[in-house]
Amino acid sequence: MAEGTVLANDPPTDGITSFHWCRRPAIVPLTLAMMGWSACILFALGMSLDFTWRAGEAGNPPAHWPNEIAVLQSSQKPLVLVFLHPQCPCSRATLDELALAMAHTRGRFHYVAIFEHPEGRSDEWTKAELWKRAEAIPGLSLIDDDHGKLVRSVNARTSGDTVIYSPEGLLLFHGGLTPGRDHRGANPGRAFLESWSEKSSGEPVTAPVFGCPLCAAPPVTSSPQEECIRHAP
Repeated sequence: MAEGTVLANDPPTDGITSFHWCRRPAIVPLTLAMMGWSACILFALGMSLDFTWRAGEAGNPPAHWPNEIAVLQSSQKPLVLVFLHPQCPCSRATLDELALAMAHTRGRFHYVAIFEHPEGRSDEWTKAELWKRAEAIPGLSLIDDDHGKLVRSVNARTSGDTVIYSPEGLLLFHGGLTPGRDHRGANPGRAFLESWSEKSSGEPVTAPVFGCPLCAAPPVTSSPQEECIRHAP
């Protein structure tokens, strides 16, 4: 072999080129690691967005309010019933939107927040942080729904489920008051409340509802976020 011949697999011998040659193999695993982290971040972000904007199961309220339920009998205004799971973090936004709607409608509706109280749960479980938030809203009536009787009477399925009945007991609206889970902003529920008048007519308006499943409703999903709320201590 002639003197000075360099084999194809021999490392370069000059200082600068040698420096790059020694470090080049590390670029590949570093790039792969960065791609892996990026994929994980995008996957987690996608899952979070899916959960945020995925509506809960819609209920099926009766077209006429059951006469035997006394909560309507003393009301001379349209009745707004908001069904809440006491431990649902998504429903904080529901109460914020409800308070905003109440301020804008200035007493045109009778507003009631109904907190379901499943069998075996304590008063402390039901009257926790969300209940205290509701208590702070002027003009809002609160009901401790023992054993979820009212929840079942209107077939409510999801925390934040809102039904509105006329003084005559006709269903006007069914849906939610938020644009997403624990998200605040313009939404069909608040728009209905702010635009409704006694001259309004037609079929009941519906909108998606965003929240955790109510305990009185049988589970329809195995989502870990929802199941942990359903069985919250």
